[in-house]
Amino acid sequence: GQGAGAARVEGDRLVDVGGHRLNIRCVGTGDPTVVLEPGLGESASEMGRLIAPEVARTTRVCVYDRAGHGRSDVAPEADAATDLHVLLERAHVPGPYVLAGHSLGGMYVLDYAHRYPSEVGGVVLLDSMHPRQTNSAADMGSVLDVVPTLARTGIARLLFDPKDGKPAAQARQFVRDVEQMPAQLDRAAQLKKLGDRPLGVVTASQGSQPGWTAHQNELAGLSSQSFHRTIAGSTHQSLVDDPQHAAASSRAIRDVVVAIRDRKGA
Repeated sequence: GQGAGAARVEGDRLVDVGGHRLNIRCVGTGDPTVVLEPGLGESASEMGRLIAPEVARTTRVCVYDRAGHGRSDVAPEADAATDLHVLLERAHVPGPYVLAGHSLGGMYVLDYAHRYPSEVGGVVLLDSMHPRQTNSAADMGSVLDVVPTLARTGIARLLFDPKDGKPAAQARQFVRDVEQMPAQLDRAAQLKKLGDRPLGVVTASQGSQPGWTAHQNELAGLSSQSFHRTIAGSTHQSLVDDPQHAAASSRAIRDVVVAIRDRKGA
């Protein structure tokens, strides 16, 4: 447990998870701890900017960078779920966790819940991808052709935050992430049910691909204790980076935290 004098904010920490280091930052106090899982090409700082401070008013929240992202070391062969498991252990972040994933981050969350079920108390999916969606990788094809070029030009600064490492390195990781996406979707598909663990599904109302709504409804069916909210006026990205829509994402995370606390108190 944390002593009364424990600081509420711990700065960025690089933790060795076995040959490479991952960056993690935790704020707030209380349990269960929320772990934010960024989407494709998204850094911890993006998910941390609006969502983390809001969630930290209720409980402890940690945001981290997967290998190759942000301040974390590059490790092309890294396994994301194992990395996170070791990271939380070595950073002394006690479970069970509420895992909240945006976009592709939702697939990492479901994979983690499948492989470490006893560590996961609840899940939040923020306009998450679906294990059986087929159009994502194909759509990325043309983007991938230009990513290395973008990284060498000034345009990359619009896409990649220099604070999160060199644009060229981030671009290479982005390409790796897209190449590994089909395998990540397959891993996520192995999770068939969350049982009665609280699950919040938050869906953007604008700009979705055909079939997205049906997939979001299916994701909500993973738990017998789930809620599904479509946030009016929101887009895929605004659920993370628009103050009003990110507040709705934060509220969903807090509602899952409260559901877990109520259960413990019952």
